[in-house]
Amino acid sequence: MNSVLLSLSLLFTLYYCLKCCPCIKKTQEEKFCDADTVLLIKINWVKENRNNDTVEYTVHVKEVFSGSANNAIIRVKAPMSERRCGIIFRLGSIHAIEVVKERTFFFTNNCLFHEDWTNATNYIKTRISNILPHKLCKKIKRPKQNN
Repeated sequence: MNSVLLSLSLLFTLYYCLKCCPCIKKTQEEKFCDADTVLLIKINWVKENRNNDTVEYTVHVKEVFSGSANNAIIRVKAPMSERRCGIIFRLGSIHAIEVVKERTFFFTNNCLFHEDWTNATNYIKTRISNILPHKLCKKIKRPKQNN
């Protein structure tokens, strides 16, 4: 009986962990340095879609730290739940975030670089603003995420 309970417990744990967020442990600086596109954005509009566990943001691009964003206003989608590496931004908040281009919108999640700019210290803001100009990052190509 104990072995059956142990087996069921292990199966349940394995099933749950397979659904967990699979982020690779990295520092914020490593995430920033690995990123192709990092933007300073302000959240202008939030639309939650509970049917597919996503949230869509309309954001104003205040600054481009790396990569490019052709428009001042862009759409960014992200998962909502923690187990899908979800990330939630408040309306009106300002963040430095890594985004990945997906057809007609950008995508982000909790595994990618993100920093709450409103609460960031001046040290963090200075470090982020100066990392790329001084070439402190070595670009490391990472596999494209499937979402």
